[in-house]
Amino acid sequence: MVWTGIWNSTGLGEVKDGIALPPPDFGNGPKIGGGSRQWGVSSSCETKEAAMDYLEFSLDAKYLSKIAGDSGNVPATEEAAEMTEGWEVGGPKRFFPDESAAFAELRPATPGYPFLTSTFAKAAQDIIAGGDADAIPDKAVADIDADLEANNYYGY
Repeated sequence: MVWTGIWNSTGLGEVKDGIALPPPDFGNGPKIGGGSRQWGVSSSCETKEAAMDYLEFSLDAKYLSKIAGDSGNVPATEEAAEMTEGWEVGGPKRFFPDESAAFAELRPATPGYPFLTSTFAKAAQDIIAGGDADAIPDKAVADIDADLEANNYYGY
């Protein structure tokens, strides 16, 4: 059994016998995290027009396809998916964008996300290493709450 996500999709070709299951329903319908790192242009950017030109250029389907093919991430558009081996309709990785469309719950847009994810990852690793599965999540929640409070809830 492998519990993973798209970040490990490049190794799927090595799986000999397997099936993909939908995410579990813990009472409010199946959910998976949706969203990734985003690009934007700061309001203080001194060359906004050039920055916007670059972003528009980089969103061409051929570049989105290249990024998806190299990184294993879901192609950002359907056009790019059709251009990317394995992600096209009927391809072996196609279930990832289909599952995302059906079950994704967008992550909150917050500068606190890196702290939240690193704290969660550490807690998971500590539990896997044999740590106290009751105390470790409580400490992670307390640490995340403290970070939010210290940063004025990042404006929310």
